[in-house]
Amino acid sequence: MPFKKANNATSTGMKPERRRSERKALDDSVLLMVLTGESDVLERASVLDISSGGICLGKVEPVKGYAQDKTRIAPDQPVMAYFKHHPLTLYGTVSRIDNASSRLALRVKRSNNEELWEELCQGAK
Repeated sequence: MPFKKANNATSTGMKPERRRSERKALDDSVLLMVLTGESDVLERASVLDISSGGICLGKVEPVKGYAQDKTRIAPDQPVMAYFKHHPLTLYGTVSRIDNASSRLALRVKRSNNEELWEELCQGAK
């Protein structure tokens, strides 16, 4: 389920919806490396939807052997997302966090394969 639009930031730290591009569902999962400035946070997540400007993830869980420390993940932190079923790595920043539903949104700045990323996002509805 996509994020709901909001008029004001909520107590969960979520910012108002600001997507400029249409969303598209994508059946894949990612390995996330969130750069916190201390030790990096590694987590796995399911892709809920994508757009040319971002990606929405669900079922965000720590990688086995790494302590779950969601308090260290905050908006605007750099992040890399490595796709499991596509030869693609996204580079961007954390956009929104919803710990209650284990969702995370990323703002995509670039990828290692712009042609593939554009192809995946093409025809988003």
